[in-house]
Amino acid sequence: MNVAVDQYQPHDDLCDLLTKMRLEPLNQDVVSLARENRETTKSLKKFVASQRSLMQHTGCRNGVRAFGCAYLQAIHDQLESYPTTNGEYLEALFTHREIFAAFPSGHRTCVNGMLALAAALESREWRTDRDEDYEAVSAFRHEAKMMMQCGMFRADDS
Repeated sequence: MNVAVDQYQPHDDLCDLLTKMRLEPLNQDVVSLARENRETTKSLKKFVASQRSLMQHTGCRNGVRAFGCAYLQAIHDQLESYPTTNGEYLEALFTHREIFAAFPSGHRTCVNGMLALAAALESREWRTDRDEDYEAVSAFRHEAKMMMQCGMFRADDS
């Protein structure tokens, strides 16, 4: 019995896949969103660098200048006893969002406040109740970036 057996070759599947693929140019919306995100990230990095140099020349509390609404300033004032281990910073962010939704015009300097809190958390000494300081730093910076991207508030509105 002579039966021709097709031998399975993995490279055959790869060749079939490559012949069926079509490469299309990126949608212009995707390209413009990527550029906007890159520009926002660049402006945020420039702002953080300028704030660090500004902190060296101005009066600061705990090495960081206080910005933001009264709620963020209250958190900043209590930063020495502010734990992050159990995600308290998330509650602070959600509470701030609720306050912001109720009265947006009262939060013109909150981008600066969020970045100031992130800088203060980043520079404080480690303790067991501060295990999640770096996650909190990322969360506050992300919130500042989101506020900047909404277009209502810029980091330089202080």
